[in-house]
Amino acid sequence: MSGLALEVRSLTVDYGTRRVLSGVDFSLRAGEMVALLGPNGAGKSTLLRCIGGTLRPAAGGVLIDAVPLAEHEQAAIARRVAVVPGQTVAAFPIRVEELVALGRLPHEHPLLGLRPADRAAIDAAIERVSIGHLRGRDVRELSLGERQLVVLAMALAQGSRLLLLDEPTVHLDLRHQVAVMELLRDLSSRDGVTVLAVMHDVTLASHFFRRLVLLDGGRLVADGPPADVLTGDRIQAVYGINPGLISVAGPA
Repeated sequence: MSGLALEVRSLTVDYGTRRVLSGVDFSLRAGEMVALLGPNGAGKSTLLRCIGGTLRPAAGGVLIDAVPLAEHEQAAIARRVAVVPGQTVAAFPIRVEELVALGRLPHEHPLLGLRPADRAAIDAAIERVSIGHLRGRDVRELSLGERQLVVLAMALAQGSRLLLLDEPTVHLDLRHQVAVMELLRDLSSRDGVTVLAVMHDVTLASHFFRRLVLLDGGRLVADGPPADVLTGDRIQAVYGINPGLISVAGPA
């Protein structure tokens, strides 16, 4: 075993004739918490889709627990990797606790359905994300921020050791943004969950993440502590804005 929870090796992805990712290389240790940054179109969400197994690269590959993703059965990937999308749409009536319960599908017995251990995991996830007051509500009636928290609870109920999040603080107010960041940090430090989160708020990312991976134009351009990655010159080059507008603080 390599001791690495995730390895991305020379990953290259094409959409038709357009190259979206080009030779991306990085790895995460078990329990590490890393933010994936970059402007729109940098390839961040595409990278998450490759790691989650829903998009096949043109070249290179992904290893989960030192095993190539292609060698994992789909059910095994679902037990190892949980994904929190940036936006979730409920197309039919479903209560909050029912949506959270979907996180147990990779573990559910095909004949017995939800077992006591599954129900305990569902209750624990709802409690940990502090959405008990939403029980019984139709997900379609929730605000976008509340819906985001429910989807996060669903991912926690899945019990996976690798958590991929695409803009986990989107639609959340400041209080809930901080609460989610603190929850991710707790999952990483206390539970040993490996966290990779796409972030657009670089100030929030630099405060809560000790390591940032920066993409631009489908290439990895920096990887390291916030102060090393978000230099003034790099902010200007990648984001095209005055670096004085960005507050870069080390993790608290």
